[in-house]
Amino acid sequence: MPATDLHKSGSTRRRDTPEQAHHFTQEELSQARGKIAEAFAEAGLSAGGALTCPVHGKVHRGKTLKVDPAAGTWRCYSSGEGGNAVDLLMRGCGLTFVEAVNVLLGRPAGPRTRARPATPVPDLPPVQNFTCAIDPEVYDAVRRACGQTGIQAAVRYYGAWHIAPHAVREAGATVAVNAAALQQLLVSRFGMARLKRCGLVVETGSGRDLWLLSGKYPVIEPHLTPAGRTAGMQFRPAGAQLQRVRAHERASKQARQARERGERPPADIPRYQPKFLSLAGINPAESLIGCGLPRISRLPPDSTVIVVEGFKDVLAARTMGKEAFGLPGTNAVISDRVADVLRPHRLLVALDGDEAGQDAIDQVVATLREHGVRAEPAPSAAPMDATDVLVGRHARLGCRCPACQEWLSSYEPGAA
Repeated sequence: MPATDLHKSGSTRRRDTPEQAHHFTQEELSQARGKIAEAFAEAGLSAGGALTCPVHGKVHRGKTLKVDPAAGTWRCYSSGEGGNAVDLLMRGCGLTFVEAVNVLLGRPAGPRTRARPATPVPDLPPVQNFTCAIDPEVYDAVRRACGQTGIQAAVRYYGAWHIAPHAVREAGATVAVNAAALQQLLVSRFGMARLKRCGLVVETGSGRDLWLLSGKYPVIEPHLTPAGRTAGMQFRPAGAQLQRVRAHERASKQARQARERGERPPADIPRYQPKFLSLAGINPAESLIGCGLPRISRLPPDSTVIVVEGFKDVLAARTMGKEAFGLPGTNAVISDRVADVLRPHRLLVALDGDEAGQDAIDQVVATLREHGVRAEPAPSAAPMDATDVLVGRHARLGCRCPACQEWLSSYEPGAA
């Protein structure tokens, strides 16, 4: 997905009714509008001493974009646009007025009173599937038990890729900071049999119980229904386990490059480590899988939605102000329930731009069209996903964090 596509200024923004806006006091509104530095940071529009215009995506290092911290305002002289901190989040992140104010006040992004979606979408009832049953009660309990500490940990985790805090909170990501204690809590409340039925615990070939949610894989990425219930989840590694995953990926890439050069690949490749763990046994044809459905269900008809692969790419796209739907994998089956949510909108499918990614794009577009969804490939000029585009923007602004260093070594080796 090229940066130009992610920074186009034509995305549709939802607007709140005056009644919704009146829930804030004048003091709250004044406080939120003045947080201009926080707004640029929250939107991921500041890096390396440079600012990015939320309207046309142009990076400014000089005097063409002015920020007045005392007045809490910004103005881009290239686009002629400007405003306060609330305006910035609405333009740069696609938030509504109420969502932007809540984010700047340090509250959950969701408005206190939401307008009804134009087309009501039914929620997902529990469905029995192959080897496990979708159990929103258990999954919701997992997320609630993580509390604010887990949400803050998730903000820090995804911040390593310059993903904005509002995107993390909006998607419902969290972290089991004390996974062992959470496991004990779940067993005492629901019993091991139910945890196995809903897929949180699986039995290995040796008869050992294996928790998908653990200290090695504590980052929780939920699949939410339009009503916000948890219909599924996957788990990402953190800490030492994340380093092991990255070490295997780097070694595998070096071995592949060696084979392409006709050389012998290194023999000491670290053992394979999965990038994430997903609930096993759910029948995708009957379930409501995918990331971003609650927000998409509230969009006005004919909104443009970018289709990406994976939870993290949804967060990256949302950081850059784009509406996004994330497939859990290129081979994921799109159910009728998902198609009902997507059908009112125009979808641009943007996966990796290499040959394999292009084949997957064609397959996903064809599947969506079979369901009556308006879909077409997004323009793509480079083999990058949404997270690559976001990290690359910061790397080119001079950031040298680990994610930016890795991006430079992959895409611009001379600048690393």
